[in-house]
Amino acid sequence: MTNIDNPFYLPDFDEASSSQIPAIIQLINMGYSYIGRHEVEKMRESNGQYILRDIAFKALREINDPEKISDASIREAILDLEKIKMDDGIIAASETLFSNLLAGVGVSEIIDGKKTSPQLRFINWDEPEKNMFHVVPEFIISEEQNRRPDIVLFVNGIPFAVIENKKASVSVDEAVKQMIRNQSGNQTPRFFIYPQILIATNVNELKYGTMLTPREFYSVWKEKYQSPTFNDDVFNSVNKQISAETMSKISSDLLRSNYVQGIKQTLTAQDNGIYSLLEPKRMLDIVRNFVIYDNGIKKLPRYQQYFAIKKTLERIEQKDKAGKRQGGVIWHTQGSGKSLTMVMLTKNLIEHIQNPRVIVVTDRTDLDIQIRDTFKACNIKVGVQQATSCKNLANLIKSKTTDVITTLVQKFETTDFKDTDNNIFILIDEAHRTQSGEDNGNMNLVLPNSCQIAFTGTPLMTKKKRTTETKFGGIIDSYTISEAEADGAILPLIYQGRFVDQEVSPVLDKFYDRVSQSMSDEARKDFEKKCISKSVLEETSQRIDMIATDVYDHYTKYFQ
Repeated sequence: MTNIDNPFYLPDFDEASSSQIPAIIQLINMGYSYIGRHEVEKMRESNGQYILRDIAFKALREINDPEKISDASIREAILDLEKIKMDDGIIAASETLFSNLLAGVGVSEIIDGKKTSPQLRFINWDEPEKNMFHVVPEFIISEEQNRRPDIVLFVNGIPFAVIENKKASVSVDEAVKQMIRNQSGNQTPRFFIYPQILIATNVNELKYGTMLTPREFYSVWKEKYQSPTFNDDVFNSVNKQISAETMSKISSDLLRSNYVQGIKQTLTAQDNGIYSLLEPKRMLDIVRNFVIYDNGIKKLPRYQQYFAIKKTLERIEQKDKAGKRQGGVIWHTQGSGKSLTMVMLTKNLIEHIQNPRVIVVTDRTDLDIQIRDTFKACNIKVGVQQATSCKNLANLIKSKTTDVITTLVQKFETTDFKDTDNNIFILIDEAHRTQSGEDNGNMNLVLPNSCQIAFTGTPLMTKKKRTTETKFGGIIDSYTISEAEADGAILPLIYQGRFVDQEVSPVLDKFYDRVSQSMSDEARKDFEKKCISKSVLEETSQRIDMIATDVYDHYTKYFQ
C-alpha cells in the first residue's frame, strides 16, 4: 500500500511481478474473475463503499427464489449489509455481519395477498459453484486514512479475503504488520468487518489470520492430508495460461510493461497456501464451519484443528451393524487448542448430523467449568448446560435436549435408565486419566450407542499395548510436540540434567550393622537390597531438600 492520491501510482515492480501478479493469475485459474482497478472504480459511488452492489444484486438474484424474494428486498438487504451498526464496537459489528452471511436475513414480502418473511441468502454455502467469485487488485479503501490492499477477493460482491504481498527480500512479518496497522482505529477498521481471511505472503512464506488477529497468532497452513492430486492441482492453478486479454488488463493495472506468464516448476509456500486457503469450496468451508467468536475474539482454525475435525467427520460415518458410530482419539499436544477443537467439532456436527446431542465429559471440576465457559463464550447455535449433580445429568439426558451438556464423568453413577440414541456424541477431555475406568463403564451403561471422541495431549501407553488408543477405538489424528514446536505454536522443551550428590553418614553404617547382625545371610542380602534401592534413596529428605534448593537458586538467578 502507498499513497493512493498519486494518479501515476504503480506497485513496486519486484513485488508485483514476483508475488502479486502470480497470486492473481493463480486465483483466476482457481475460479475467480478479474476486475481491473479502473473497472471497479466505476462500480462504486465512493471509496468508502465496500460492496460491489451490481455484482451483489446479480449474484443474490441467482441464488434466491424469485417467487419468494423480490428485487426490491435484495437491493434493500445489500444496503443494510453496508450499514451494519458500529455502535457496540467493531467486534459486535463483525459478528452481526458474519451471522447475516451464515444464516441470511428475513425479508418482508407479500405473496398471494399474504405477508411472509422468507430468508434471503447472501451466500449459497451448500453449492459453492453457484456463487460469484472475483479478484480485484489495489482496491482503495477510505476511512480515517486511504489504503490500498494489494488483493481483495469478493464473494457475491462482498469482500471475503485480503492478501498483502511482499517480495521475497522483505520479511512476511512486514505484510502482517501492515495488515494489523490498517485495522487500527485511526486507519480503515470498518472495511475489515467484511473479509473473513487475511493473508500475508512474500512468496516463500505465507501466514494467515482474521480480523484483529495479533501478530504472534498469524499461523502457517500445512496441507496435512493431501489429496492424491493436490500437487498437480496447485501446479495447474499456477501455470495454466490465462487469456491474453486478461493478462493485458493485469499488466496495465500493475506494471508499466507487459507481464509474461512463464512455467514455474517449483511450487512456493505462496502457491500452496493460496490454493489451500482460498480455493472457493475450501474457503467457504473454513468460513462456514470453522470461524468462531471466542469471547469477543474472532478466530480461524489452525490446520491441525481443521484436519482433525475433517478426519473425525469421516470416522463417525463408519457404523457397526447396530448403527453405532465409530469413535476414536484426537491426540493433540498441550497448547494446540483442544477446547476450541471441541467447539469447532460441535459446530460441524450441528451442520452435518441431524439432531446431534453433544455431551462434553471431563474428570475435574476446574476443567468442567473451563469447558462450559468456552462453549458459552463461542456462542454456537445451541445452548450450554452444566450438569450440577448425578440426578441433574440424568434429567438432562432424559430430556433429549440438543443443548451441549458438560459434566464430570463421576456423575454417571446412576444406571437406572438407558438412552440408545446413535446420535449422541461424547467428547472426552483428558482421556489419559480417569476416563477409562469404572466411571467410563457407568457412562457406557447409560449411553451404550454413543459415539465417543477422546481428546488427549498425553495418551497412556505401555510396552504391550497403547491403552488410550485401544480403549477408544484408534487414533483419528495426531499433532505431536515436535510438530507444534516446528510450527512455532509452543516453545521447545529443554531438559538439563542435574546431579544431587549424596553421602551415607557413618551413623547410618553403624545402624545397618546393628540391625542386620542377627540376620541370616539370605535375609541380610534382601535387607541390603531394600535399603539401597533407587526408590528409597530418591525419597530421602536430604535429596528432596537439595533438589528444591537447586530449583530455587536456578530461577532466582536466571529469571527473577
